[in-house]
Amino acid sequence: MMRSQDLEEIYHDCGQFYMLRTEPFLHTGKMVTGNTGALVISELEVQDIDNETDWELAEMKYRLLKKKGRL
Repeated sequence: MMRSQDLEEIYHDCGQFYMLRTEPFLHTGKMVTGNTGALVISELEVQDIDNETDWELAEMKYRLLKKKGRL
């Protein structure tokens, strides 16, 4: 059995923003191409908000980032 800290890091789309050339997108309908890059955002800097608990987590993260001087 493999330890979780030994697993390969994976990423997912946090849906913050997209920058792309409109003409190729309108032609192919694809957002991910051979020329696609990514901006890696720390878990502390992103929060999906679907309910009140998520909102409270976002507020806690905000306070922590502010305390660390990262805002």
